[in-house]
Amino acid sequence: MADNIMADSTFQPMVDGLSLMAPAYHAPSQQSWMDPNDKSFNSTTVFNSTGMATQNLPSPTPTTLLLLSKLLGTVILVLGSTLKLPSLLPILKVQSTHGIPIAPIALETFGFTIGLAFNIRAGNPFTTWGEVPCLLAANLLILAVHWKRRPLSVVVPFLALYAQVLRLLMNSSKVSDSMLQTLLGLTVPAFMTGSVVQIFENWRVKHIGAISPATLSMGLLCGLGRMFTTLVEVDDPVARVSAVLGASLGVVMFWQMLAYRENTKRFLEAGKMK
Repeated sequence: MADNIMADSTFQPMVDGLSLMAPAYHAPSQQSWMDPNDKSFNSTTVFNSTGMATQNLPSPTPTTLLLLSKLLGTVILVLGSTLKLPSLLPILKVQSTHGIPIAPIALETFGFTIGLAFNIRAGNPFTTWGEVPCLLAANLLILAVHWKRRPLSVVVPFLALYAQVLRLLMNSSKVSDSMLQTLLGLTVPAFMTGSVVQIFENWRVKHIGAISPATLSMGLLCGLGRMFTTLVEVDDPVARVSAVLGASLGVVMFWQMLAYRENTKRFLEAGKMK
């Protein structure tokens, strides 16, 4: 059997640790006798013990890199799941979203929802997106607090519509894979728009408002780590571009936090005096 197998053209690592050790294999449909001394033969071709030619496909991602990605992904999963807590807990305590930009939160919610449906349906490793449900839940809570004065006119209809949209996204007979891929592409400008709007607002007022420094710091670490795990484990160009751009914007916002720290402190103190 070992002499008559050929590596599959795609290597997709799985969560199971054993599956990280080697690519999947299938029986070749066709082989031909060739001369190993034939100089015209491609250098990537190898010969098995019977002299039959088989194609030596490019080596998969090194196992150590995958294991590092799994470990890092697990850390990000835990850390990222608590990313919103420094901002969420004060909001829930005072029941106010003062100083929190709602437009970026709404855009993030759209992006997280599409990403959740896409990753589940695509079967991507949980360690590459496992923090998304917690971040999504935190955003929904923030929006609920923001609209708390209008529970019947806004909150209830919104939650009902949201549940219906999520159900449709998870149903492949209603939303095709190609359509979901297109929607995933739309999340890139959605995420970018929210962050870019926040960056320009920070630049305009020269402070970061009530955004928690802990949230920005954790966001930077998670963004850089998620970029690494996505590039290693997810073979999707949209997801990769999104991860790289997200990490880049996280760097900018972290720099703003440091550059505007004195103005931010004065803004928060003025808010307490009101």
